[in-house]
Amino acid sequence: MPHPSAAPQPAAAATAAVPADMPATAVPTAATAAIPAPELLGRLGAELADLAATVERLHVLAGAPAASDPAYVQAVQSLDAVEQTLRNLAGFLAALAPAMPAGQTLDAGPALATVTLADLAARLAGNATLPNP
Repeated sequence: MPHPSAAPQPAAAATAAVPADMPATAVPTAATAAIPAPELLGRLGAELADLAATVERLHVLAGAPAASDPAYVQAVQSLDAVEQTLRNLAGFLAALAPAMPAGQTLDAGPALATVTLADLAARLAGNATLPNP
């Protein structure tokens, strides 16, 4: 169920150059994770928008035979709320990114160390882009 107020996906923000001293397959560490703040916020926004699109594709479940089950209907409504929240967070981060000073960097190493999904950590660090759906 698309929502007219849904924020556009900031797909362009998901791409960034890999620092010369960081191999494309490297998992970022605290020593290699000085990331320009606008780029990191853009990447976070792109990840959230991608998740929102994934959740939106799950709305087809609403027409399933179990649609008359109140627990099922509540679960589908929860999916809708999650999708809307993800889109709003993605839009918020996408709008916040350009407001950051261009030279502002963050030591994202400690934060990236908490990300247990290697592909996600690589995308947040700028070593990969979101796959095409």
